[in-house]
Amino acid sequence: EPKKFALVNITWNNYEWKKIDKESDTFSNFEHIQADNIGHEHLNFKFDKSGIDDETFVLGYAPAFSKNLKLVADGSAIVFFVSNSKNGTKIVGIYGGAERVEEKRYPHKEFKHEEGLLLNIRGKKSHSIHFSRYLDKSRYKKSSIGRAGINYIKKDLAEKIILDEIAECDEYDASTLKLHHIFEDVFGRSVEGNLQSIVKDMSKDQLKKSLQESSNSKVVERHGQMYKRNDYAVALIKEYREHKCQMCDKAILKKDGTLYVEGAHIKPKSEGGGETLGNILVLCPNHHKEFDYGSSNITRHTDDAIELSLNGTKYALSLT
Repeated sequence: EPKKFALVNITWNNYEWKKIDKESDTFSNFEHIQADNIGHEHLNFKFDKSGIDDETFVLGYAPAFSKNLKLVADGSAIVFFVSNSKNGTKIVGIYGGAERVEEKRYPHKEFKHEEGLLLNIRGKKSHSIHFSRYLDKSRYKKSSIGRAGINYIKKDLAEKIILDEIAECDEYDASTLKLHHIFEDVFGRSVEGNLQSIVKDMSKDQLKKSLQESSNSKVVERHGQMYKRNDYAVALIKEYREHKCQMCDKAILKKDGTLYVEGAHIKPKSEGGGETLGNILVLCPNHHKEFDYGSSNITRHTDDAIELSLNGTKYALSLT
């Protein structure tokens, strides 16, 4: 039976994948790899290999892909690359929309082996990413993977790995947004929608208690999955305020059945504003943009309420 999700070993690297653009990182520290100077895996996460990658696809290498595989062949697989580093076995990145391709050597200026760079896996560039925070493989699969091995995993475990990587990232950046996109495209629902399903049955008191309990955490674990604390806190606040814009009572109905509203910081995060009931407004996208970029004047702000004028319209909003 074809499988869609897999952990695939890409050997060991003394540099821990942090200098993938350097020529000195081309070669592996595995003796069997060093003997032939074949370090293909070290270029897997360089997504602009001249003459090889294009705007749509990236090519890479994994020893396991030299064998017959159970992986689906329709370009919809998610391959998590695993590296056995000096700090343990880590999950270091994804090739999404992946499929095995005919093993072939390509000339490449950063790979000096005279026979060329051997590549055997293709992924969608939009769904492939090098993790900024490596995840311990033992959190997900206790069994070992040989140096040319592959472990097939279930969908819920694949979801967990991506959610955990999002939770581990310190700030929102291009990588975090890309992971959100990958999660939504592959699993058919947003990270926010996933959070909504977890908090939707909480009472008002439970929502407030969970906000207090998570206030000093970096990540929060719910139903066996990790979430960034600020994501979780904002989800709690949106549920507490019933997913309605506090200025117009409207929300966007998404195709997955969840309601879309946004959390707006009254005191910006850059100035120390947190994700609390007293500092987050739940707004529709239009009013959020107007709040951020329009002519606004806050005349009163306490933990319980805010009074402001926005482009000439006055609002008195409860924050309790």
